[in-house]
Amino acid sequence: QYIFLYRALAELAYFGDTEIDQKSLATTIEALKQPSSENVEISRLELQFQRLKAFQEDIRKTTTMGSSEENKSKNRSDACIPYDKNRVILAPIPGRDHCTYINASFIDGYDDENNFVITQDPMEDTIFDFWRMIFEQRIKTIVMFSEIGDGPNKCPRYWADEEMKYENLLVSYIQSESGPYYTKREFTVTNCKTNDTIHVTQFQY
Repeated sequence: QYIFLYRALAELAYFGDTEIDQKSLATTIEALKQPSSENVEISRLELQFQRLKAFQEDIRKTTTMGSSEENKSKNRSDACIPYDKNRVILAPIPGRDHCTYINASFIDGYDDENNFVITQDPMEDTIFDFWRMIFEQRIKTIVMFSEIGDGPNKCPRYWADEEMKYENLLVSYIQSESGPYYTKREFTVTNCKTNDTIHVTQFQY
């Protein structure tokens, strides 16, 4: 309890108040995309991530797995690699080496540990791993802040108009609805070997 209070106060002193009210989420995100006052070449959101990276509480946090030669190509950037201690570990696939790594980390909520998963946008050759993680971790909600498109700063479309099979996983697009600030999409993900299905909702801002 005291450790939590110390960390909370330390983060508040270092970062300031970064809490966002639900009603102002969309407008706040747009404001964070604007150039920062400290450096016009980066956005306010990028500046916050730089500060977050610099805020090292535990020097024992290593990134050995994500930095290995076998897994380097699965990272969008060398500057954002999950710590070994809280990275998401995919289930091994028989006969396939180096298949348990994905650039994703568990993060704690207020009430419990590992309540959320934060991950990079999938790349063309990591889309299967992305859906594996969604299914294996029984993730029901995806919150997406990036734009769909080509290029290093955009996310490839990791779903099809109807359905797409990624080895043993069938990802089916059900429906979508668009609002002024976000698009909501519904999917099902089915393990074709076991017929186990989960329902996934995606919010793209």
